[in-house]
Formats: sequence, structure tokens, C-alpha cells
Amino acid sequence: MKVPPDHGQVAVVINPVAGRGRGAKVAPEIRSRIGGLSNIEVIVPSSREASYSQLKDLAPEVDRLIVVGGDGMVHAAAQYVAARHPTTVLGVIGLGTGNDFAAAVGLDTDLDVALEQAFSEPAPVDALAVGDDWVTTVVTFGFAAQVNERAERMAFPRGSSRYTVATLLETPRVSGVPVEMTLDGVRSRHDVMMAAVANTALFGGGMRIAPDASHSDGRLDVVLIDEVSRATLLRVLPRAFSGGHVAHPAVSVSRGSIVEFASPHQRRVRADGEALGILPIRVESVPGALLVAGANG
Repeated sequence: MKVPPDHGQVAVVINPVAGRGRGAKVAPEIRSRIGGLSNIEVIVPSSREASYSQLKDLAPEVDRLIVVGGDGMVHAAAQYVAARHPTTVLGVIGLGTGNDFAAAVGLDTDLDVALEQAFSEPAPVDALAVGDDWVTTVVTFGFAAQVNERAERMAFPRGSSRYTVATLLETPRVSGVPVEMTLDGVRSRHDVMMAAVANTALFGGGMRIAPDASHSDGRLDVVLIDEVSRATLLRVLPRAFSGGHVAHPAVSVSRGSIVEFASPHQRRVRADGEALGILPIRVESVPGALLVAGANG
């Protein structure tokens, strides 16, 4: 592809282990297509952790940051862009297992198309502010967070089937948790199996957990699954791949700008598939916090 010369200083950071090692495999191809120009630096760290660290250490004069990897890389990039350099354009080439952010904002996973999009005009995309952290897709706690943590510890099986196995292994351990939710100043109490605060419709490798969520409306969607039997939970969750779970009476969806959760029980919180902390949390939708190349409006 021919890279237009007017993008300023461009940094391309590749997670080498993304997509079960595909990141390292496509690195030479990406270099051959867009490398060789003085304003473009292609960086291939040695590991996922090194990729994340590289994003923290980028020079402030980067005008366009392109990350190659999954939702974890996008999450790490958001800390650089939204927190410190809001005028930097973010490009995303989705090579992860799920690529939920890329799919939600209309980015392609085909390398040729994704490269073109990464150098195209940006559109403003909302993000979620949780303390000093920035989240691009979904903040969750409860059963979904337990499954994510279990899957992360598993060496086998690989790919998306790992989450299916993790779900079955975690189901006997799931229980409801009492929470107090404050949404735009209105308090309510719930006993939930899980909660998800969504900036985008997708999480968990294609689940439409908040099917009507928009990444450009300045609002967040709060999805609660009330305490139900384990058998009912296993019936409800698969419907999330189509968004049909929201029709179940145990599922509620609310919308707002700021939501807070507190509980007498400590529950770990995940965001963009990464560990974020424990309850309590405060989540705020920040309109247009990111400028994402090629994103739909």
C-alpha cells in the first residue's frame, strides 16, 4: 500500500503473541508495506508485556499510534492516547482472539483492509473512565470476570474454546453478589450474578452483551443479570452472542452517563479483558475520548 505522507510521526506497535503468534508472523509484511519512511517506526517487542510497556514509553510527539493485536493492546493504547495525548490518532489492526473493539467500531480484520483503515481519517469514539484507567469496550464483574480469569490461567485448550471450558469449570463456583448501584444519582439495590458496563455492544469474543450500546452517543449501557440458578445462567448466557439474552426477565439494561457499584463483598473487576481492580468502582462515559482511524460514527 502507498502511505500518504501527511500523517506526521507514526508509531506502529505489534504484539508478537497476538492471535497465537500471528503478530510476529505479520510483522515483516507490515514492515515491507509501510516501513522505509522516516516518519514511520515499526516496533516489535519481545512479548505481550513488553508491548504494553512500549506503549507507556512512547514519545509525546507521536501523531498516529497504530497497534497490532487484540483488545488488550487497544486497552494499553487507550492509556497513552486518552489519558495523555488526546489529539493522537489511534489505528487498530485486530489480530487478537476476540477483537471486540475493532468489530464494534467497524474495523476489518483482513490485514490489507485494516492497514488502509489505520491510515484513514479518524472519527471520535467514546471511552469509559474508571479512576485513572481508560476502558474501550466493557467493564464487568461477577461470573463473566471469573470466567475471564480462569481462561487466562489455562494453557489448554487454546482459542475461543478455552472460554467455553472455563465457563463450565466456573459454573459450580458462581453465586450472586449484593450490590448498590447508583446510576446518574439514582440508587438501587440488586443481587446479581454479573454486571457489565458497556461502551460498545461486544465483549468476550463476540458476545453482544449490550446489543444497543453505541460507542459514539456519550452514554454507557449497564447490563445486570440477577441472581438465578446455575442452570438458568447457562441457558441465558449463550443467547448473548445474538443479544437475545436481554429478553430474559432476569436481565435488565439501563443507560446513563455515570454509574457506581458498591458491595459488602470484594469482587474483582475486569475491563477490556484485563484486570482492573476490585469493587467499589465508578465508571463515567467520556464522549469522543479517542480519535480512531477508520471507525464508523
